Amino acid sequence: MFRRPRGIAAVVQADAVYLASLPAGPIRVLTGSAALIWEAAQGRNLDGTVAEVLAATGGSPVEVRPDVEAFVAQLVTLGLLESDPGDLTG
Repeated sequence: MFRRPRGIAAVVQADAVYLASLPAGPIRVLTGSAALIWEAAQGRNLDGTVAEVLAATGGSPVEVRPDVEAFVAQLVTLGLLESDPGDLTG
C-alpha cells in the first residue's frame, strides 16, 4: 500500500494538495489529476489507486492506468509517497 512518508507534511484542500518535506521544504503543490492521484493512492496499492481514479473521473482504464502508474512512480521517486514492495507493479 502507498502512504505519505514520515517527514512529509500534507495540507489537502478542495482545489490542491500542498506537500512539504519537513522542516525546510520545498513545498510542492499538486492540482487537478495530480492531487487526485496522490489522494487516491493513500492506503491503496496500484490497482486500488487506478480504480479510485477511474471511479472519480469515469475515464477509460486503457488511458488512465499508464498515466496513474507513471505519476505514482514519480511521486515515489520524489519521496512524496512510499510503498510496500510490489505496489508499483499492481
